[in-house]
Amino acid sequence: MRRVRAPFSVLASRNHHFSLLQIESFNNGITFSADITVLSNWRLSAEELEPLEAATRQRSIVVDCSDPDLIDDDLYRSQLSLASMVTVPNDWMRAAIKVVNANVWTVPSCVDLPYFVSANSIKLAPDRPLSIGCLGPYDWYLVKDAISQILEAHPKAAVLAGLKAFEVLEKHPRILGINPTVANLPELIRNCHIGLCPIDGERGYDDIWRHEYGALCRPVIAPAPFAKQDTAFWYKSIEDLLTDNKLRADLGHKAFEEANQQRATKLADRYIAIYRKRLPHLWFS
Repeated sequence: MRRVRAPFSVLASRNHHFSLLQIESFNNGITFSADITVLSNWRLSAEELEPLEAATRQRSIVVDCSDPDLIDDDLYRSQLSLASMVTVPNDWMRAAIKVVNANVWTVPSCVDLPYFVSANSIKLAPDRPLSIGCLGPYDWYLVKDAISQILEAHPKAAVLAGLKAFEVLEKHPRILGINPTVANLPELIRNCHIGLCPIDGERGYDDIWRHEYGALCRPVIAPAPFAKQDTAFWYKSIEDLLTDNKLRADLGHKAFEEANQQRATKLADRYIAIYRKRLPHLWFS
């Protein structure tokens, strides 16, 4: 949801009308008040495909997909094939979807900086645990053993684990399972000291999580997809950042600089540019 909200909120301030709807079921009536309806990582039910098909005959339906786990789902592939256009965050995703819908285009995810930096007003407890962020849809089995060893060696360390990470990591009283939402994500990242983004090979994962840590000056361990990532690598990388305050601060500032280059105010116009070019029947002011 935030992948869509960040750029379109900026575009709304530039005289493009934008409405964000959170609804439980799809019907083609919701598309009639808009030139474009964007469905973001929303897997419709089999019963909802028929109204989607009807809607595409009268309106432009864009499916925005940033979750590679959806691509192999047969029902979701049917949804992709019906879309007027598909947008994705990277070229891996584009290549994977192009066999289903040729009108698929890459637009980068962008960071809503004001939304994240607002969390800087939250006062943090000086004696809070050294917290490792394990948020997002990554390959958490790569860090499972290293995290167990870190928690054993560092009694003041803790893990803030999203739902996918919590399912994979060893159960431990200092591994806290959390559900990141639009309401709590900035605060969760603010409470992390570092973040992890483990990827086993090229999987098409969105870089947005890495940049969202960076928006709050949190350094991230995100090795190249095909780099050697054994337990020794992850243990040393995590321990170095947890125990070296200067290194953590230096890499945190570097992470912010990278996140700033992905800010929504800089990248939002790319969305309109793609829409103008790939949905030429629409009129844009």
